[in-house]
Amino acid sequence: NLRADGSVVTAGTMVCAGGLTIGSQGPTPTRYGLAITNGGRLVASGGVTIGSGKPSNTVFVTGGSGVTSYWANGAATLVVGSVNGGSTNLLVVDGAGVDGSAVLTNFNGITIGDNSGAHGNTVIITNKGWVTALGGLLVGVNNSSNNTLVLAQGGKLKLGATSTVGQAPGAGTAPYGNQVIIRDAGSVLDLGNSALYLSYQYLSAANSLQVLDGGLVTNGYIQMGYSSECPYTMVLVSNGNVYVSGGTSASLEIGSGTGGTLSTAIVTGVNAVFSAGNNNIIVGKGGAANNNVMLIDNGALVTNVASMIIGYATSPGAFNNTLIITNGGRLYSSGGSISWYGPNYSNTIVVTGTNSIWSIGGGVLYLGGGGAGSPTNNTLIVANNGTVTNLGQLLMQSSLGSVIVTNGGRLASTGTARLGNNYPSNIVTVTGIGSGWSLASGDLALREGEGDF
Repeated sequence: NLRADGSVVTAGTMVCAGGLTIGSQGPTPTRYGLAITNGGRLVASGGVTIGSGKPSNTVFVTGGSGVTSYWANGAATLVVGSVNGGSTNLLVVDGAGVDGSAVLTNFNGITIGDNSGAHGNTVIITNKGWVTALGGLLVGVNNSSNNTLVLAQGGKLKLGATSTVGQAPGAGTAPYGNQVIIRDAGSVLDLGNSALYLSYQYLSAANSLQVLDGGLVTNGYIQMGYSSECPYTMVLVSNGNVYVSGGTSASLEIGSGTGGTLSTAIVTGVNAVFSAGNNNIIVGKGGAANNNVMLIDNGALVTNVASMIIGYATSPGAFNNTLIITNGGRLYSSGGSISWYGPNYSNTIVVTGTNSIWSIGGGVLYLGGGGAGSPTNNTLIVANNGTVTNLGQLLMQSSLGSVIVTNGGRLASTGTARLGNNYPSNIVTVTGIGSGWSLASGDLALREGEGDF
């Protein structure tokens, strides 16, 4: 093993047959550094740790015109900040504006903030620097907090397995405030056709993914807020791009797992695009999943959604989950459900504001569905010149279900509308100047089966 103390590898090659530690537990001084620059090459075959129980160690891999600064590893893990005291360590991969001139490759996985007391560690991949990993990414493990990955100015990270931001592997562990930030055009996080979990198990909370100003996340799926002990998890797409696909039941699950609560996904800005890869988006998935929100705002586009599902659980039901489309936000799906497959209740979709639109592609909108449990009090609101269009059938299969079209809202459907499809006391209200419900064809059926209206 080699410990690098202020070493510089420049225009040459350093080979390490074992592991590599930059800053390890032991006597002072506590800060060490390594720089790979001007075409320097470092080849290691063992695990690599930057800051093992020691703070403020730094590694810079810097490229430039006509050179490739290169760090290769023999399929072992890279850890930035490990063990109690391994905090505020920094790794920067800077391509100096030249694609492929600063490269990290062949790492099994990347961990930023590993174990209790490893706080505030940062990895920055910028200026067209490249990093590839055979495995996944972990940001914040056990009780580590406020660790960060940043991809900026064309930085790229390609992963090969499942990744987690805020991983709590045992009872009592509480990683929080960890984040992944992808910003600027050309910056890409490739999930390697695998899952990205945000706040996974136990007391993991307030972890986030932010995709900003042209940044891109692609080739995988996202699950956030795994249980009732994993609140305040966030995905923010602000004029950024997310192209996800895969997942057993959805490309995006907000409040995923038993009791998943207080998770929020925000897609905002006229240049923001979230594509679900023809899979579902679910807000509130799992027994008692509650108070999760998706907001599509300020001209943002969410598209290629198979079914938009708000509240999906068997027993106990998911409740108080919400989708809001506002300020010109746009959602394009092939179907939708407000409560699916269980006794889910008080879930809501709101489409409000001029140019705000949900186009359902001729598919079915269920208020309660899936044939299990007794859903109740689920609601669609179309208001303030908002529009729900290209709706095929409307099937209200939820006791006390409501569709409210008000203050210039517009609802347009082409198939049969069944109010009370074996469930009682459903109601559609159309009120206010300019409000309307257009049924281009199909029947309006009241008291279908044994239900009442």
